[in-house]
Amino acid sequence: GELMAGGTVNHLSGSRDLAVSFRLAPVDLSALGMEIAALDRAEGRVQASLELRGTTSDPKLRGQLSLQDGALRIKGFPLPLDDIDLDVRIVPGEIRVRRAVARTGSSGHLALSGRLPFDGLELTGATATLVARNVKVPIADGVRLTADAMLNASYAPGPAGAPKRLPNITGTVSLTSFSYTRPMSFSLDLDRLTGGGATDVETYNPDDDWVTFDINLVSPTPLKISNNLLDMKLEVTPPGLRMMGTNQRFGSRGSLRLVPGSKLFLQGHDFSVRDGTVVFDDSTRIAPRLDVHAHTDYRRYSQSAQVDPSAATDSGSGASSGGQWRIEMHAFGDTDAPQVRFSSDPPLSQEDIV
Repeated sequence: GELMAGGTVNHLSGSRDLAVSFRLAPVDLSALGMEIAALDRAEGRVQASLELRGTTSDPKLRGQLSLQDGALRIKGFPLPLDDIDLDVRIVPGEIRVRRAVARTGSSGHLALSGRLPFDGLELTGATATLVARNVKVPIADGVRLTADAMLNASYAPGPAGAPKRLPNITGTVSLTSFSYTRPMSFSLDLDRLTGGGATDVETYNPDDDWVTFDINLVSPTPLKISNNLLDMKLEVTPPGLRMMGTNQRFGSRGSLRLVPGSKLFLQGHDFSVRDGTVVFDDSTRIAPRLDVHAHTDYRRYSQSAQVDPSAATDSGSGASSGGQWRIEMHAFGDTDAPQVRFSSDPPLSQEDIV
């Protein structure tokens, strides 16, 4: 790039009077970004200018930065950004993001606006608003998510010597569609019906936090899970699923409701969900608790192929001879180690039901 500078500095022995300007001639962003390790690809035309006037004790800044027809591929950032149009202006006491729009994927649109007030040459805060529409987020194979969002970010540095303040993000994310088709593994082990998971040992250093957030997640349509184990729809119950915390330690509060008629596939049988909830109530970790009731009808034939309903009145004869049962399942507790209880009509023991 070609950078041009000029101007004067007067009264060198006192409070210097400044009249200095810098201008970056239009340059291809691919040339500027080729040495930046965080970028996989950069395109667009960048130009910028800056004027520094006033005195060294009270400097006044004016300037502008623009990017047209831009494109970015950032390492670790899952969304490609195309058709970037950026207009940033610097006026005395403030940096203004007047326009920052981009397209992501085939149908997603992002728009950002912001203000960064400063005193002299020191930043005194920041606010920004991001509006996202129809953004498809590539989480993983078998997980499809499309969302709208309205997010607000703010930062206010604290006084010298005070505890560190972090940028904070608030707002709402609306899942316009969500589907999960990745396979799951689950084995019905009689020894684990009473639950009991391993204890996690967590290491946490607050000094490594760099952002806090408090975001409400809503969904106008049910979330869909369809794989080898589940054919299920879940509704995000009002007012939504609240996600909060820092980049290191975060949790959620809220609940999901299983839509009646959802299916679970266990031991080669279809269980129909009568009702169920998934509750999140820990602001420091994602620790959902499950409470689901489901049932299935099971028919067993004796060797003589004759069904004797009276033979199912006790567990021993019911397991060895023919009969028909309504099997009720109640799964509850932490999702990483749920407890499962079975009952049947006519009654059988847990062992015989499994």
